[in-house]
Amino acid sequence: MRIVANDIALDLENFTIEDSGGVLNLTPPKLGFPQGRTYLKITNSCNAQCEYCFQGTHHYTCTPNISEYSVLLKEVLQKNHDVVIFGGEPFLKQNLRSIDFLFSLDRKKKFIFFSNGYFDDSIRIFLAQNTKQIETIVISLDGLEHTHNQRRPFGRKNGFSHIISNISYLLEQKIPFTIQINVDLDNYHEVIELVQFLSDCFNQECPVLLNKVLHSGKELSTEKLLRLFVETKQLTNYTKLFVNSVVVDKISDLLTERGISCNRCNICNTKVYDFTNDLIYCCPQISQSVIGAFSFEDDIISDKALVSYIRHSSKDNRECQECELKYFCEFGCLDDNINHRDECQNYTIAAIQVILENLDLFLDFLAFTDNTE
Repeated sequence: MRIVANDIALDLENFTIEDSGGVLNLTPPKLGFPQGRTYLKITNSCNAQCEYCFQGTHHYTCTPNISEYSVLLKEVLQKNHDVVIFGGEPFLKQNLRSIDFLFSLDRKKKFIFFSNGYFDDSIRIFLAQNTKQIETIVISLDGLEHTHNQRRPFGRKNGFSHIISNISYLLEQKIPFTIQINVDLDNYHEVIELVQFLSDCFNQECPVLLNKVLHSGKELSTEKLLRLFVETKQLTNYTKLFVNSVVVDKISDLLTERGISCNRCNICNTKVYDFTNDLIYCCPQISQSVIGAFSFEDDIISDKALVSYIRHSSKDNRECQECELKYFCEFGCLDDNINHRDECQNYTIAAIQVILENLDLFLDFLAFTDNTE
């Protein structure tokens, strides 16, 4: 199969890419999974009630005492390069003790945080004092002020303005972060204006990631998301704009000779330690993907449970294995929105064509290593 866009042709049978300058042989498919991540869910509590949250509706709950798990956590931190702290909302004041304890276990370790960005002065001070242990903080925005406050309410408070203030503080203190704009059919029309607002608001560009809201009836097609990225980048000239897309990651892996596999994601090389239930699951967005449990000192993984997820992620079925698009297709998620499954080939080809048509813009992803699921 050859996918052609403008003067670029991608040959999926021979794994070559051709343009007016000639033919380039690409690294053939590989087996196995990329480097994994470990997620630590330290709380089930949140200070917001986001309408599409995959964690469900959570109010304040009892905070686990993770210091009791010191033996287990030391081993987890030692064995894993990427460690993500999330919840709930990790930057609640009640979680400071837990985060400080995690930092104390390995002062050279850097952590990734997923946050809604609505935190108080005590968190600000704590982050400034521990900047060296922060890999990055991924902060979610859902649109301009009115839209964001409607979709991600913090009671009667203006969450948007408070988050923008916190972002300004992170910039001042040189604390690394990425702004993740969650996009669906309800808010995609104001993404360009939001990116321009962020550009005008701060004296320097912040990394901004366009992220498709999954598992909802308002989900964008990948083609639409990628075209939105292209239009936004062209109109705003925002250099640090990126997009979270399996198809883009696959093309990037192919062109940078990292090799490419048909695995949809890294689910089978991921462990999520849920300290609210002492369970381990393999997808941070799907708490039902349980593969084991843990105690204060060790963990137990069920190989039988893991095998089914490995087969699912690797598209271990005849129809997918015989398809030349299996290395680029994003379908196979445990919690897929099935709206496009019957036309998955056309869906995937359309996304690849957008990338090939605008390859100069998508090549910027080679410098962006953070993968926010």
